Amino acid sequence: MLGANLLAAPVVEAGARQRQVYLPRGPAGWYEFDGEAWHAAGETVTLAPPLERLPLLVPEGAILPLTDEAEDFSRLHDEPSRCLRLFPAKGEAGRASSSTRMTASASVTARVAPLN
Repeated sequence: MLGANLLAAPVVEAGARQRQVYLPRGPAGWYEFDGEAWHAAGETVTLAPPLERLPLLVPEGAILPLTDEAEDFSRLHDEPSRCLRLFPAKGEAGRASSSTRMTASASVTARVAPLN
C-alpha cells in the first residue's frame, strides 16, 4: 500500500508479464487507476500491465488529489492546476457536496478552481 488509497502491484519477477494480486477486504471493490476495470474485494486478480506502467489499484470511495494533466506547459511549476479523482462506490450515489449528488460507474476527474 502507498498510503491509505493506493495499492501498488509491480511485476517484479524476471521474465514475468503478469502478476496475481490479492485485493484486501474493507471496501466492496477496487478500481484500476489507469482504466475503468473494477474488481471485488477479497479476490485474487491477475494483472497484465504494459512494461511502461506501474499497476495501481484504488479502493472505491477514495478521493485522490492530483496535479492535473500537463496540457499547458506555459504555466509556472509552482502554480500547477489541481484536480480530484473520485472513485465512487459501484452503482451507488455519493455526496459531492451538500447540494450536489453524483452517480458514476467508473472513476471521475473533477478540476479544482484556484482560490483567489
